[in-house]
Amino acid sequence: MTNQLHILNADESLTKLVSIVKRAFNDADKIAKSSLSVSGVDCIVRNLPLYAIPELGIGGFTDENGKLIYLSLDPSHEITYENLYSQFLHEFHHAARFQKHGFNKNLGDALVSEGLATLFEEEITNNKPIYAELLGKENNSTKTIKSELSLQEYDHSKWFFGTDKNIPKWFGYYYGYELCKKYSKETRNTAASLAATDSKELFA
Repeated sequence: MTNQLHILNADESLTKLVSIVKRAFNDADKIAKSSLSVSGVDCIVRNLPLYAIPELGIGGFTDENGKLIYLSLDPSHEITYENLYSQFLHEFHHAARFQKHGFNKNLGDALVSEGLATLFEEEITNNKPIYAELLGKENNSTKTIKSELSLQEYDHSKWFFGTDKNIPKWFGYYYGYELCKKYSKETRNTAASLAATDSKELFA
């Protein structure tokens, strides 16, 4: 099986981006196959600014079966090959994890999934994603998030997208990344090799 790219461009709103989208996908696909052994994934790229990270003009989502990736773009933003490549890598790691381990069951799973995918980006590109940086002070966020790890019904936007004024923006990505990077160093494993690791091992 192969991974396939589908650019939704009937209205030609993404025409100027088609070339770099294809290049970024092809380069990330090679890594996905060699490092993650992930295949059978359809990647849909669409013009949907509402779902794009404002700072990047790109947003990603992988379905719970790890078989479908959405990349949402804001064509009015300056979208770079580097950011597209990183986003494809991030989502391919999710695809590998969901195929091998299963979808997130609680907040702890989500933190590890995002942390490993973010770490995978850094390992391949040698660049730390902006959402792995802590924006603002931690205050009581670490204590609070630890108390909610087992929650199946949790507010994803609060922890990952800064919709709660008391939680620093992207705190979930930052916390998950730091957790996974520490575990990676301790166990001498890469983010790719940890794709199927149970999140409980990182919180033990």
